[in-house]
Amino acid sequence: MMRRMFAGAAAGFFSIVAHTDASASGQVFRCVMKETRHISADGLQATYPKDIYAGDVIIADTTTGLVRMFGTQRYFNITQRAGSGNGWILTRVEEGSGSTSVTLFAIKTYEKTVPFMFTGGMLVHSGRCEVIG
Repeated sequence: MMRRMFAGAAAGFFSIVAHTDASASGQVFRCVMKETRHISADGLQATYPKDIYAGDVIIADTTTGLVRMFGTQRYFNITQRAGSGNGWILTRVEEGSGSTSVTLFAIKTYEKTVPFMFTGGMLVHSGRCEVIG
């Protein structure tokens, strides 16, 4: 299943389809990174570098869009709410003087293990989440 998530990310970050019966009201998730891959001209590469982010935690509040990770916090747009046929998708666009960066955070709330995918820059992080609030 995780390989399909990575393949979808490499093909196009916005091609994620999730099915869920979760309520559209927000929740707070604690997500633990298990694997990070680097996107290159040849596609997704092996874990980047080996286990450098393993165990790092992301806290995501899907009521407000606040995401905390790597010692920082940023507000994301709630692009898609969990509901009938959908999981949570949070996005953030940052425009610089010569480039634009798009960050995507998808949480598949319908699966018992609550997997997530977080893309930023040329990295794809994945792991599992739990509801903490």
